[in-house]
Amino acid sequence: MDKLVRESGEVVLAKECCQNLAKSFNHSAGRAGKPIVKWIQVQNWF
Repeated sequence: MDKLVRESGEVVLAKECCQNLAKSFNHSAGRAGKPIVKWIQVQNWF
């Protein structure tokens, strides 16, 4: 994620980028059976 932020050059990530990150994160094997992460939560991480 840090690499994506550095490459984007933005202080706050765009909604679309956060949505894509949340989708990828939620589909990872380690997240099985856990609550979904919303895009706004991803944006708040940064």
